Formats: sequence, C-alpha cells, structure tokens
Amino acid sequence: MPGDPLAGLRPVFDVVKKINSELDLRKLLGIILDTTIGLCNAKRGTIAIFKGEQEKVRLARDRSGRDLGPEEAGVSSTVLQKVRLTGKPLLSADARNDGHIGTSRSLLNLKILSVLCLPLRVKERLIGAVYLDNPGVVAAFGPREAEIAAVLTEHAALAIHNAMLYRQSI
Repeated sequence: MPGDPLAGLRPVFDVVKKINSELDLRKLLGIILDTTIGLCNAKRGTIAIFKGEQEKVRLARDRSGRDLGPEEAGVSSTVLQKVRLTGKPLLSADARNDGHIGTSRSLLNLKILSVLCLPLRVKERLIGAVYLDNPGVVAAFGPREAEIAAVLTEHAALAIHNAMLYRQSI
C-alpha cells in the first residue's frame, strides 16, 4: 500500500516473529545479532549474556556473518562491561573523542568511530547487552537506528530469557 507508514517497519516485525519462535539459544543469538547489525547500519557487532559478574555466552560477527577474533572484538569488551556496570545504553558518534570508551589499542587499530551498545533486560534484571560499531563512519547510528536497536533488544531479551528457561526445563 503506497504511503503505508508501517512499510519501513516490516523487517522489524518479521524479525520479532522469528526470534519469538526460536528456542535454541545459540541460533537465537545469531539471528538477533545478524539482524541488528543489518537493520542498524552497523558493520560489526557482539551479543553477550551475563551471569552475575561474568559473561556466560558471547557471539561476535561482522556484517557478512564472519566470526570476529579477539583483537577485532576488543573494543566491545570494554563497552559491554560499561553497560553491564551502569545498566544504561551507550551511544558514541565518535569513539576517538569519547571519554566513556577510552582509547584502547583495538579502538585505534580498527578505526572505530560509531558505537552503540544497549542492555538486554527482562523486567529490571540485566541479562546481557548488544554492541554495534561502524569503523570509519562518524555518527552512523542516528535516532532511527537507535530506535530500531532498542525495539529489537527489548524483544530479544524476552526471547533469550524464554530460550534459557526452555533449556533449563529439558
């Protein structure tokens, strides 16, 4: 339908349906990460599930679905820990000049500029976070990308929680 205001949201609706029906935790994390990277103008991303002070599960990929090595995922560790400690989202238009992220070697080596990291919450409990970046681009994550990421992570947190409950029950 021409002029349909919801037409641009169709991919988000489709993903929400898909993640709400997936109970395999590893597969679910891959779907969430790949989709969030694709819909939010990111080049790379990481999803982490927390258990207390530790990361229980971590998946890091680039836009093509290639798993990232430790050097490539170094910045995400710093940012994920900040989000875990504060429980608040972190958005940086230019990470080189952002005191919240610091000047880690991997930040400089990978030329990371735009960073977005959102907590995964079930009610008030922080269960994880999704990290996105875009090397070489300042302000890659505008209001639209941040809003899409927020909607996706809100639904993703519930889907992850359900998959973890399912895993415990079997």
